[in-house]
Amino acid sequence: MDERVVCAMWKEFLSSIGIGNMKVDTIVRNPRLSRKDRIEGEIVIYGGNIVQKVDAILLSLLYRYEEIKEDSDFTQHEREIMEKSISDIGKIKPKETKRIPFEIALESDHPLTHGSSETVLRTILLIPNSINPQDEDTIVVVE
Repeated sequence: MDERVVCAMWKEFLSSIGIGNMKVDTIVRNPRLSRKDRIEGEIVIYGGNIVQKVDAILLSLLYRYEEIKEDSDFTQHEREIMEKSISDIGKIKPKETKRIPFEIALESDHPLTHGSSETVLRTILLIPNSINPQDEDTIVVVE
């Protein structure tokens, strides 16, 4: 087998298990917001070692809080508040950087940040046959 073919197959395998895979970084313009504001920013995708197709980007707004529950061994919990999907991303070439703007409106009854609670924006790239890169950013929600 040709050495280039073996090298390409090896890179593809490594990317599928997350080594040399693409990366994602979500940049939130203003991470301190009130309930009437919008979360605005951009998703930055950094290409890995091979061309990879992104089926979609999932943005999930989560509320994390601490609470002792009789039916759980854990004190930290999270509740999904909303999820947004961005499709038609396409293929990302090796070492390519792609920027995708986004905007999410907060609900008028969004929980406020206090003590041990927080709002988190989780970004997940959905890549076929590969580990899905993700990023999390904390959002502070005030009155």
